[in-house]
Amino acid sequence: MALPIIKELKGIIRIDTSDNYTFVLPYNGATPTPIQNSQAITNVEEVWIIVEDEGITINPTIVLPQISTFNGGWNVKIYVVNKGENPIVTTPRQEDPTNQDFINFGNNISVPIKSISYFHIADNNLWACWKTL
Repeated sequence: MALPIIKELKGIIRIDTSDNYTFVLPYNGATPTPIQNSQAITNVEEVWIIVEDEGITINPTIVLPQISTFNGGWNVKIYVVNKGENPIVTTPRQEDPTNQDFINFGNNISVPIKSISYFHIADNNLWACWKTL
């Protein structure tokens, strides 16, 4: 099995391969860095993850950062745009089995084909996801 592709959670990220994309907060050395209009160094504003449709069928997996890494900065807005022909599995990162995160109270969620899903932190270990069709 291939190693996951580590991506910083910032700006616009385009995905065009069937890999496991693990997202982390942007770092500058040992500390998170400010992103665009952030007020605090642990805050991340809006991020777009766009899964491209280049005429080939891809099945990427998106792994969101663990909520505890945001250090209480809950203003993150993550938009996953699925331009492809397959649903996209999105799951929270599970580094600590005693402190698991969930999406809409489940272990993962599927972003439907040709749709957009919006992810936002709703509680200490809960991502909320809204979908458009």
